[in-house]
Amino acid sequence: MKGLKLMTIRIPVFTTKIEEEEISLFDIDREEMVRIVCEKIKKFKCSSTNKIVLENGSKNYTHEIVKLDAQRKDMHGSPVVFIKMSAHKTNLSDGYIETSEKIPMTKDVKIGSDHHYIVMYPMTIKGRTKFKRHWNIFIYDDPNKDSQEFIRMVKEMIKRVLSLRICNLKAKDFEEELKEYSIINNVTANFQTVEFTNNIHDANFNDYIVAGKIYSKKEFNLAKIPSSKIIDIINDDGDITIKKKIFNIPLGKKEYKVSQTIRKDYQKAKTKYALLIESLFNESISITEDEYNTKLYDDKFVIDKLESVVTNYMS
Repeated sequence: MKGLKLMTIRIPVFTTKIEEEEISLFDIDREEMVRIVCEKIKKFKCSSTNKIVLENGSKNYTHEIVKLDAQRKDMHGSPVVFIKMSAHKTNLSDGYIETSEKIPMTKDVKIGSDHHYIVMYPMTIKGRTKFKRHWNIFIYDDPNKDSQEFIRMVKEMIKRVLSLRICNLKAKDFEEELKEYSIINNVTANFQTVEFTNNIHDANFNDYIVAGKIYSKKEFNLAKIPSSKIIDIINDDGDITIKKKIFNIPLGKKEYKVSQTIRKDYQKAKTKYALLIESLFNESISITEDEYNTKLYDDKFVIDKLESVVTNYMS
């Protein structure tokens, strides 16, 4: 319809690590995988007294997952796990909420939502001697959510409750995929550096300083950068003042997050970078402004929209 305003909901898709076992008489099929996950979530009894707490580095605020509900549904000819998660941000000591009056933030104030939706789609592969299984995880990342916070909470939840981890790419495979693109746009690069110095505030502390450090963080948005240049920057480990490097690299529907953190190798008595490469697919759906205002958190609407993405992704 001409003039109809459409809104986009991102659906990030992750894959968990493949689990392998010998083939037996009673192999775990998709139905059993779904049953086990639903049972684990129920047994965990996530609540305000048994919550999942996520710290945020140097920030005071924390994220807390306080409720999990898992149901068996059918999508694209397979049983799936449909999860509703309640979570909030707390331990805030600055800011305020203004309605008819201004409410100051305190450490006891909680800002959250009961509408975090996730679908877990089971995958099984039966070989000659081995049985393999993993999950495709679809996240309903609506416009009211902070994408990075939501994704981080989902990863932490499946790790703590289900003992599952997201599958990470090997460096060689990542480089081969990146080389398929000669020029890449919209790359974000973050560098966290540390400089050792004894000259900080020397006028006041000159007689007392044992050691000093200056931390800094720089972020760059890069356009039309050759993929070979990105690989060179990632592989350059000569400057150990850079404590951490993070690259977000979008390639069509796929997005990579490359993290490098300085680690001490005590066995070899040297410092080196630890590399972590995560990949996700960015699917999306369009909804009308009326659907956004009236159905965004309606369970049936969410399930229908997620099923369309699951079907498209699995086809």
